[in-house]
Amino acid sequence: DDRVLCWGHEGFDAAVPESGFAQPILTASDTPLVGATDVALSMPKGSAQGDDDHPSYQQHACAIIGESGEVWCWGSNTVGQLGDGIIGGYRGTAAPVLDDQGEVLSGMVEVAVAEVTSCARKGDDGTVYCWGGDSMFLMGEGDGDGSSLVPVVIPALSGVVQLSAGMEHMCALTADESLHCWGFNPSGALGQGDAQNRTSPQLVPGLTGIRTVATGDHTTCVTMNSGLVLCWGRNDFDKAHQG
Repeated sequence: DDRVLCWGHEGFDAAVPESGFAQPILTASDTPLVGATDVALSMPKGSAQGDDDHPSYQQHACAIIGESGEVWCWGSNTVGQLGDGIIGGYRGTAAPVLDDQGEVLSGMVEVAVAEVTSCARKGDDGTVYCWGGDSMFLMGEGDGDGSSLVPVVIPALSGVVQLSAGMEHMCALTADESLHCWGFNPSGALGQGDAQNRTSPQLVPGLTGIRTVATGDHTTCVTMNSGLVLCWGRNDFDKAHQG
């Protein structure tokens, strides 16, 4: 019924209100989150290993709300990943993301969030806006020092039809069925055949006819129009399954 429901660990207000829940509960906000069309939850460091006490453990969530495509976020805000113009603390209630004019970011159809970076895809032209921290090069602006409290456009991307955020890297599927990835790359999740980080989106070579993309803890997978599933990157839990 288009409401946003959350459950589970509540250490950083990602499953609001301020407690843990084993069953779905409504998210809290000054305005109830109804009319949601998409929601995304970050993967904090340590989560893949079950390390809830990891010193960098932080989590936030964002949702697309209503026909206007507004973006609302809540949870950890250590480097401004909630997009409300503030750095620090934890927001236990959802609030809208604001652009550089103080207006609510709208016209979005998809949201993707990494550990401390949030991104959203615009519906009319497939441009991508990101905000928050750039420690893992996820702002995609090209110099690796582009942290921002307000949404900024990734200049190298257009015509995006799907976004997917891992813990420390991100990928975008474009209308020509090609894939572009960027961010932290210690295990080769960017598909470039090396372990070098990329500060802006890079075409994954040799792949055409991609249908969907999914990213995780330094791993990337795609489904192809042929029905094949291809994966690459970190494989410590057999995520890049080879049979």
